[in-house]
Amino acid sequence: MQISQQETPRGALSPSGVRQWIGPIGLTIAMGAAYFVAAQFSLALLAKPDGLAVFWPGSGLAAGTLIAIGSGARLPVAIGVAIASAAASLLSGQNLAAATVFSLCNAGQALLVAGLIERRFGRDFRLESLSSVVGFIVAGVAGPALSAIPATAGFILFHSSESPILTTWLNWLASDALGVIMVGPLFIGLGALRHDRPDKWELVEGVLTLAALALMSAVAFSSPLHYWYTVLPLALLLPVLLAAHCRPVFAAAAALILGFAVVWTTTFGMAALDGPKSLHDRTFAARATLLAISTCMLVLAALFAERRRNEAAINDSSNRLQLALDAAKLGVWSMDFKTERFECDARDSLIHGHTPGAAPRSIGEARLFVHAEDLPSIDEAFMASRRVGDNMRAEYRLAPIACGAGYSEERWVAIEGTLIRAPNGERERLLGVSRDITDLKRAQHALAERNLQLALAGKAALVGSYSYDVNTDAMQVSEGYVAVHGLAEGTKVTTRSEWRARIHPEDLDRVEELRSEAFRERRGEYGLEYRVIRGEREVRWIEVRSFILYRDDGCPQRVVGVDIDITERKQAQEHRDILNAELDHRAKNLLATVGAIITQTQNANSSMSDFVTALDRRIASLQECTSC
Repeated sequence: MQISQQETPRGALSPSGVRQWIGPIGLTIAMGAAYFVAAQFSLALLAKPDGLAVFWPGSGLAAGTLIAIGSGARLPVAIGVAIASAAASLLSGQNLAAATVFSLCNAGQALLVAGLIERRFGRDFRLESLSSVVGFIVAGVAGPALSAIPATAGFILFHSSESPILTTWLNWLASDALGVIMVGPLFIGLGALRHDRPDKWELVEGVLTLAALALMSAVAFSSPLHYWYTVLPLALLLPVLLAAHCRPVFAAAAALILGFAVVWTTTFGMAALDGPKSLHDRTFAARATLLAISTCMLVLAALFAERRRNEAAINDSSNRLQLALDAAKLGVWSMDFKTERFECDARDSLIHGHTPGAAPRSIGEARLFVHAEDLPSIDEAFMASRRVGDNMRAEYRLAPIACGAGYSEERWVAIEGTLIRAPNGERERLLGVSRDITDLKRAQHALAERNLQLALAGKAALVGSYSYDVNTDAMQVSEGYVAVHGLAEGTKVTTRSEWRARIHPEDLDRVEELRSEAFRERRGEYGLEYRVIRGEREVRWIEVRSFILYRDDGCPQRVVGVDIDITERKQAQEHRDILNAELDHRAKNLLATVGAIITQTQNANSSMSDFVTALDRRIASLQECTSC
């Protein structure tokens, strides 16, 4: 049976499954190879005859890779570390049991350090803050300290060593912890570059500085002692410059370069260097040096990273603030109460009509741009702010000198300020914003005029408006409504109870029924006519058009409407009705008279011609009597 290309035999891996396995296998091989090379390097630099390694870079390689990649790389990294560590131990002459113990300790140590970091800081860990550096150092010491316990037991059981147990434990702790602290930050930083790549100039600056540091370190540590005083200080200054200008990964690389130089010098010694002659003493001195270099570089890089981050946040906040000020067209100003110094930005100068380059520098000069009639209100607002300690707000017109600097009409400015206090609580400065409210003032003036015109029109035409909430008794009314209903002049709010009391008793039930019917049918508007009694006897006719607003659940919420006094129209209609009735009555009487004449004329004449002639004479006589 043939198998098509789309089918996969049972037990075989699909292409996607193969791709899923390639990554972990490749990571295992790469980690194993790198760890094996690092282990061989450390074993080659053992301090003979004591067998002391200054530091174990493989521990930092494994822990740093795990922290950078994440928990998904635990198994491949652990397998690669265990295999490479066992191979390096076997090649160094240790038996299989010791190599197995040491390989498990090295693999577990990397898992422990990475686990502590992930538990405390999460997966996206970066050495860009002082707290993260402290946490990394603590984890870098705790992991080796715990893994050193079974490793020390392995040395005692499977390795002939005359060193005390505590010394063996401390040697493992020191070499592996230094490896984590020195090498781990480099891989953590490289992992962070995947998501946040440096720009071209930062990369060039960092690479060139690292190259210069490597060259100067080689020259310094290979030179006679009397050359150190000129070369070494400059070599130590370069890492500081890297920490100040570049990301922490470059500072970690610089610390590692210096660390390798120290290890090389410690292991092989320098003939011209006066100092500890014992290799054991030089090893411990080198460890102290490595710890100092790594810790200082990590702390400096974190502090500079925090500073750059804070500066970026401040710049971002300043940009957003400036964007908001520009969008709102606000100017910024400040005044110092002690020195009476006044400062303002370009927009505030534009608002106040300052001549370019001639903005006021003192409070007295700034007062010259305020209209003289508005200075007392400004002074009162400032005094109240200083007295109460609250923010100040004021509006004023610009003085003629400001209007003459480019404005041909009256300009209005509004300012708002807040007090800035000194650490001792004393009022020190006033910081505020200003905005041009000329257009607002024009709109308010125009609106006031329109409202006045509307009120006058409402009074003259006896048209008013009202609004009320269905669930309350209060009713907001206009001046026209006041005139229509005969309320006291200046009334703005009345009640619906008073309105019902004014309705004619014969119309009240009808008005309430029509309103309730409109609510039940959820109509948007309804109209009606009713009478109100003003004073004691005056009866006025009102035509109402009401608009109803409903809530989402369909219940009426608010009613807005207009009232029109139609009393004169009603009176004219009644007068027309009377005239029409009188006219109808007279027309009927006239028709009856004409009918009687026709009947009498017809009875008195036998022929048609005599009838027409006689009828014509009688109608003519009737017309003469009517005209008389």
